[in-house]
Amino acid sequence: MLHPPRLCIDSDALVNLLALGCLADALTCIGCTDSSSYRLPNTVAQLERAKWVGEHWPKADRVAMAGAARRLAVLPPPQDIAVQSALNSREGIDDGEAYILAKALEDRSLLVLTGDGRMIRALHQPPEVIDLQSLRGRVILFPQMIGALANRLSVAEVESRWRAAAPELAKHRQKSLSVMFGSASPTRAEDFWSGYELQISRVTDVCGAGWLHSL
Repeated sequence: MLHPPRLCIDSDALVNLLALGCLADALTCIGCTDSSSYRLPNTVAQLERAKWVGEHWPKADRVAMAGAARRLAVLPPPQDIAVQSALNSREGIDDGEAYILAKALEDRSLLVLTGDGRMIRALHQPPEVIDLQSLRGRVILFPQMIGALANRLSVAEVESRWRAAAPELAKHRQKSLSVMFGSASPTRAEDFWSGYELQISRVTDVCGAGWLHSL
C-alpha cells in the first residue's frame, strides 16, 4: 500500500484553512492525512494569541482551531543551520518559511503548502541561494488550494465559509481570498476563477508554470 504524501503547512495557510473549516478537505485534495502532515512550532501560539488571526478571522472559533492544529505534529528542525540562515537573510523570506524550506531541502519527500507568494518570488530573485530545482513540484500556493477546494466543494460553499468567518472591514480580510471572492456576494464563478488566475500568475510569472506542485 502506498504511503500518503507528507506535507508541511505554514502558519498562514494553516490558520486560513482552519478558519474556513476546510483542513480535512484540503488534505484530501492533496492525498494527505493528519498523521502525514506537519505544522510550524509556533502555529498554536499564534492561533491563541496573535493579533493578525483575530483581525483576519474575527468570527472563527480560535479555541477549536488551536485544538485542531495541535493534532498535527511539529515539523522537526532542519539540520543545516547555514542553509536556514541563508534563506532567512533573503528579503521576503521570514523565519518560518526559512525553517520549512531548509527542512524540505533535506527531506525530498516533503511537500510544502504556503500562503506566502512573496517568499516564492524572493527565492527566484538572483543570486540563487538554494537549488530551486530540488523544490520543483513540491510547493503548493494557498490560492491553488482554494481553487482545489472550489472544485471539490463548489465556489459558493467556499465563499460562504469565508464570509461567515471574515471581518467586515475589507482592510483586514485575507488578501488572496478578497481578490478571488471580491466585495459583491454571491461571487460569479467566472469572477472567482479570474481572481484565482491573477493570484497564481503573480507567482508563476517568476517561477514558471511548472515549478509549483500540480493539484
